[in-house]
Amino acid sequence: MPWRKDKTHGEAGLPESGPLNAANARRLAEYYLAQGFDCAETLVRVFDRFGLIQDIDTRTLFALSSGFGKGIGKTHADCGALSGAILVLNAIFALERKTGKRMYKITGAFSQRFLDEFGSVNCAELRIKDDNCKERTRRTAEILAEFLRERIRD
Repeated sequence: MPWRKDKTHGEAGLPESGPLNAANARRLAEYYLAQGFDCAETLVRVFDRFGLIQDIDTRTLFALSSGFGKGIGKTHADCGALSGAILVLNAIFALERKTGKRMYKITGAFSQRFLDEFGSVNCAELRIKDDNCKERTRRTAEILAEFLRERIRD
């Protein structure tokens, strides 16, 4: 399937999402990265494609994700892929039913998985270890898909 390599909102050539799983999340992440979206934008767009984000306008959510890339505004602070994943979790769970301490538990559990996988949540530290942000974004999409499958019943 041909994929366009421009940063458009029309998303021509967008592959089907398929069921929520790590392989499909990785494939969609690859597509959005190829379109020029950053790590945080990619994560939000991937999980929107699975139809999991219901209670917020996705254009607004896409806009909200745009400042997190490259460690929040290219400062190399908190990892943008992790920030995008947390934004997805908030969009799915906080608006639905789980607020306050319950959201801390969800986002804390995911952040710990990210930390266990990559050894840090700091963009600058991650870049020293392995400067492959695109691969980290693809892997974060896989981890988030697995995490969500554990928490969402079809």
